[in-house]
Amino acid sequence: SSYTFLEDNGIDKIPIMKLNGGTTEQTYSLQVSASNGTAVYGKDYSIGGRPLQVYTIQPYQQSILLPFEILEDKLVENIETFILSLESALPLFSTEGTISQTTVSILDGTSIVIGFIDELTTVPENIGSFTISVAVLKPAPLVTSA
Repeated sequence: SSYTFLEDNGIDKIPIMKLNGGTTEQTYSLQVSASNGTAVYGKDYSIGGRPLQVYTIQPYQQSILLPFEILEDKLVENIETFILSLESALPLFSTEGTISQTTVSILDGTSIVIGFIDELTTVPENIGSFTISVAVLKPAPLVTSA
């Protein structure tokens, strides 16, 4: 599976559901780790302050919401990605012995919007060439390269 978020979203959550609606009468742990793709931990995203988190799953709990933060860096960038991996001692969230993964894509929230100053410009048919005025409607970021 995969998820896509805008860079200026801030804090978001991904739902993590048990496979096949499995239940257990005991408390257990679910490890969530983050690994860089083109996005860099601590620069572009964060999960709870460190790249490995352990969540306690209560008896009969069917899902958790995994909070993470997309960090706004004011750079104009291509789509960036990172990978979240789940590992559980019980085969409820992932198959025992394997790790379940999802890719998270970050779309750049920094953009420049250019528009026409005049909504309507009338020109004679035989004018040849003419100038149309445009303006930056949404300013460019202060920094445009790393």
